[in-house]
Amino acid sequence: MLLTQINQQKKNKWFYDCFINDAFAFTLSQSELNRLQLKVGMTLSQEVLESIYNKYVFKRAKKKAVSLLKRKDRTKYEIESKLKEARFNDYVIQSVIDHLKSNHLINDKKYFENYVSYYKTKKSLKKIQYDLRLKGIKREYLEMIGDLYQNEESTAYKLLDKKYNIEVDTKEKMMAYLIRKGFKYDSAKKVVEQWLTSNEK
Repeated sequence: MLLTQINQQKKNKWFYDCFINDAFAFTLSQSELNRLQLKVGMTLSQEVLESIYNKYVFKRAKKKAVSLLKRKDRTKYEIESKLKEARFNDYVIQSVIDHLKSNHLINDKKYFENYVSYYKTKKSLKKIQYDLRLKGIKREYLEMIGDLYQNEESTAYKLLDKKYNIEVDTKEKMMAYLIRKGFKYDSAKKVVEQWLTSNEK
């Protein structure tokens, strides 16, 4: 494999993008580049390439992933997406994912359970399912959501309690709010009518 380009980054002058056979392969710092004595036109064996990935690139990708997880819990898909945005290749990303899993730093099933537990009193079942799909949660977990989310009407009722005042807010306004939250029309109508009845003076 031929090292065809070594380009200094415009935003960070201390780092260089390296291209193998004219395709982006990895980024190295100036000191790493000097240590490896890489130059355009060199032929890199698969063994050398993997050594670069494992010794230099993986370390940087792992650091970024851990930094992301310090801010908040994330799914496997979210970490993969962030690392792809940072231009790490599939080989390095998979190595990082394996490391995170083996050290119990990511766990999609646990993330799913915690997410549903937290939002089941704040969002509709439909909205929770939609959000989790965007986060890359597997269908097999989404099919279990009913076991954790048991009373959608109770959630809708609590949302009305927090947001509305019977003296100033209309039935139509409340219905529209619940539908925007992902509740079905019939459920929203039923809950609003129950809420209005119980809050009449």
